[in-house]
Amino acid sequence: MVAPGFYLAVIASVFAIVDPIGTLPFYVALTEGFDPVDRRVIMHRAVMVLGVVLALFALAGRYLFAAFGFTLYSFEVAGGILLFLVAYDMLH
Repeated sequence: MVAPGFYLAVIASVFAIVDPIGTLPFYVALTEGFDPVDRRVIMHRAVMVLGVVLALFALAGRYLFAAFGFTLYSFEVAGGILLFLVAYDMLH
């Protein structure tokens, strides 16, 4: 049986990856001038695409990494380098 804390960690991780709060201003700006029905259709379509992409990577991510020869460690190092470059750029 999986501990309840695991589910909380998964939900928090997915919430951080998706970042709905940070995405909201882009959605509002890009759909400005649309009528409410069109805005709702766009939002539902975006959520469906997001769900499909997340599910595909959750199910096939390991095989995709293996196909390209990536390891989890190399992905973490690449993410760290990108984070460093963004932080360095923000300092200048």
